[in-house]
Amino acid sequence: MSLNVLEQRAIVSRVHDSYIVVTIEQKSACSGCHAASACSSADCKEREVTVYAPLGDFMVGEVVILKGQYAMGRLAVFLSFVVPLVITLIVALMANYLFHYSEISTALLTLASVGVYYGVLAMFRPALKRKFVFTIEKIHSNDNI
Repeated sequence: MSLNVLEQRAIVSRVHDSYIVVTIEQKSACSGCHAASACSSADCKEREVTVYAPLGDFMVGEVVILKGQYAMGRLAVFLSFVVPLVITLIVALMANYLFHYSEISTALLTLASVGVYYGVLAMFRPALKRKFVFTIEKIHSNDNI
């Protein structure tokens, strides 16, 4: 396993001509705890990931390895959390101190600016799909993931 590649078990849920949809279990950090079964905060969610142009023949229900680059995760966190935080701070500070808007107007303007950012980000979805590329592999008997 390469240091810059994230690997996770996934189950093929849908097979199409040009893409495959796999389901992964997203567990919270505490779900690996020995007391997780007794704790109400241990959560587990299923997420679907679309893999375009997969290599090989896959069947629904087959367990596979989903691979992605760690850099994709860093970019996703940057685009989803860091940029909106910076936009929020800049707009709030400018509206409040530079333009002397009221607190309500500043809050509404800040929310609107983040909404516009996510709208623009949604317009770039096709380009982002090309940037966030996942691959899948069949699990061989000696793989311990």
